[in-house]
Amino acid sequence: MKNKIKLFLCLTLTALIFIGCTKSKLENGENSDKIGYKFSEVIEIIKNNNKLPEEYNELGAVDLVNNKKTTVHEDGSSEVHYFYITQIINYEGKKKNSDIVINYDPTNEKLILGEMYTVTKDYKKISIPKNQSIEQDDELAIYSPTYVHNKNRIINFPQVEPGTYIVTDYTIKTKYTYPLGGNEPFDTKIPSVNKTRTIDYPKSMELKYEVAGDNIVEDKKVLGDRNILTFSSKNAKVLKREEEMPVNLLLDINKVVYSFYKDWSDLGKEKIQSMDNIEITPEVRELSNKIVGDTEEKIDKVAKIYSYVINNFTAQKIYLSQSDFKPLNLDRIIYQKYGSKIDLNALFVGLVRAQNINDVYPVIILDSYDKSSPYQIKYPMNNSIYTVGTYVEGRIVRLNSRGNYLDAFDEKTNYISKKNNYLPQVYEPKIDYKENKNYLYKLEDGDAKIDVNLEFKGIRDYFIRYYGEMLPAQRKNLIDQDFGSSSTTIVGETKFSDFLDYKEPMKMSYGLKADNFVIDQDKYLYFTIPSVEINLSLSLDKRDHDYQIYDEISTKETFRIDLGQKKNILKTSKFINGLNIIKEFKIGDRTAKYKFISKQDKNIIDITREIYIPVGIVKKEEYREFKDFVLDIKNPMRDKVFIKK
Repeated sequence: MKNKIKLFLCLTLTALIFIGCTKSKLENGENSDKIGYKFSEVIEIIKNNNKLPEEYNELGAVDLVNNKKTTVHEDGSSEVHYFYITQIINYEGKKKNSDIVINYDPTNEKLILGEMYTVTKDYKKISIPKNQSIEQDDELAIYSPTYVHNKNRIINFPQVEPGTYIVTDYTIKTKYTYPLGGNEPFDTKIPSVNKTRTIDYPKSMELKYEVAGDNIVEDKKVLGDRNILTFSSKNAKVLKREEEMPVNLLLDINKVVYSFYKDWSDLGKEKIQSMDNIEITPEVRELSNKIVGDTEEKIDKVAKIYSYVINNFTAQKIYLSQSDFKPLNLDRIIYQKYGSKIDLNALFVGLVRAQNINDVYPVIILDSYDKSSPYQIKYPMNNSIYTVGTYVEGRIVRLNSRGNYLDAFDEKTNYISKKNNYLPQVYEPKIDYKENKNYLYKLEDGDAKIDVNLEFKGIRDYFIRYYGEMLPAQRKNLIDQDFGSSSTTIVGETKFSDFLDYKEPMKMSYGLKADNFVIDQDKYLYFTIPSVEINLSLSLDKRDHDYQIYDEISTKETFRIDLGQKKNILKTSKFINGLNIIKEFKIGDRTAKYKFISKQDKNIIDITREIYIPVGIVKKEEYREFKDFVLDIKNPMRDKVFIKK
């Protein structure tokens, strides 16, 4: 029987080689199954591609061939073969392409290096010396014992100069048996003259896929009990990088999105059940009771357990793509005082359940940057998993970051849980404004005393909470740097709410003294309040791609200015640039809003400034209008308060 199998494989491979080698010049009619090429064929390809498309000439490098073949076996294991012929055009291309790094897990993966070399301008082969192909520990091997075996193979191509070529050829075979899914962009920063993506899989498996763009040719063949699906393109578009470009799933480019999963329950059910399969041992129950003490309210118990876990356990780094999502035994986690995000979430679930609080369960959080793409829901893939968390009492909690309170996960996102039959559902955080800032100005002649009260919710909570980890002297110095300025000085003590109260967001308050704050000019006075803080890059006037807002901006600021102690201001003084402005801009299914309201009541001026810009995609056709919307919010004239005496 074994001899028959070997004979069949030999005949199959012979047939494939024969089919693949019918042409070697990569003409339009060439069979696209072929992945790698011999040296003589490489030279022929180089010579036949000596005239590049004009738009490639200013680039650092271009791939004459960019091939990748994924072979999926009946047991779910797979192997991926990569083959590239890269032309180095200038010194930027040399700098970025002379070295490659291949990351793999030797415990579950096998790296097979093919023949790799440099081709000189006169078509000579320069092989890679042994001392220029080395193996090092992966970065995570330093931080986590789980990855002590992970390696980086670093290959340095010799004598790379503009006008030379580098040939890359390697295969990674994996024992992992989870179904595959992915997004294959055909338009990239380094474009390809010829690019193919082949998926070779058993007919017994079902593959869902979708082709986007007009420069991809699809070819499907059946060879015995296997399907061979090939996607190819010629002279791919150059993907010019722009600030705040959308992620690949959201980019309007040529791409193929695929998945062997039927739906998200097919992917998520086993993972979540693994995280949920925990035992509440006597040691877990004893620790839980010790943590909560005589606390009675559910939310107070949850907050105390959360505080205990994030402050007494070290979170290990982890590759979720390599994880089986099975947590360690809870007793072991308690003993060793560290664990992955999967372990710490499991420990948190166990300690909470030990208090007879049953509405707590693990969840998978999907990548929030991709959530506005229909591909994320339609094509389940491991790469779309952002992290794991715990659903408890109506909120999603993450245990892999120190210093944030219970509601710190502040992104609208898709998540997977058993409550929705392991299918995606939307999590909407219960946060009004992430930043609340209140300023009280008391004018005294030309100076001012300013009382400041801050509250940062969501992930920004840590911005204040991290001060609690410092010594008082260190904290004071850093606060002076963070909140003082060339024109203001912090006076008195900076006050904080309880650093260890994780049920509520942190608050802080401090006083500022501003010398020569008020500018007195004849019949008028003016001074400046803090300018608007919007961390968006908007330097371009027009775009080739849509604009993605990655982080929500949500701020409310109130300014109360007491003019009563300014001796030369009479009761008839008038705030002459008072404004009432409300503006909106539609971003997807949400609306960005800006509100600026000001009023005067005798010697009191009140200004309210509210800004909300959601995560989302601004279409390139609407970018200029959006930029104008933001620039109007940042109008510096609204930071000045003008008063007529």
